[in-house]
Amino acid sequence: MTTTNGVNVGQLTETIDAISDDPDAGQFRFYAETEWEDALKCVTSIDEFDQAGERVRTQELHVEGDEPEQILGERTAPNAVELLLAALGSCLNVGYAANAAAMGVMSESLDTEKPEREIKSMYRDIAESAAAEFHFETGRELADRLGYDPDTLTYVPDGVELSDVHSILAEDW
Repeated sequence: MTTTNGVNVGQLTETIDAISDDPDAGQFRFYAETEWEDALKCVTSIDEFDQAGERVRTQELHVEGDEPEQILGERTAPNAVELLLAALGSCLNVGYAANAAAMGVMSESLDTEKPEREIKSMYRDIAESAAAEFHFETGRELADRLGYDPDTLTYVPDGVELSDVHSILAEDW
């Protein structure tokens, strides 16, 4: 078993292949049941989800919620907004970790701002040198293939070196 960043790469590859062969296998529906406890506290129970239309029962998990004292809670647990932020952060980090493992990228920690910096840098490079070689498609042929309105594209001069993206990026950075 080969692991990268704690992820079983063989199993990850098998899962990706299985979902590629049968996209329904990648269809999930998750359930959670929340009950009010007392004051501004609640407990959410999670013990099942659907995969490809079939119910999967799992270990029962509990997530507690409360509010800070400043809004009449007792601060015994995160509030709903904090739990939502935690869920989004977890989703992003798990996605980064799985993709990094699939690409063989080793990491001892995850800098979620690094991809944003690299993407901005790449867009800056594109804006400043549209004629350069990039590892992805660009230009009029791509715009045509993606279905952009041909009449609108006639107003875009051939060989444009700079674009509005360049001026926006220059102002923001």
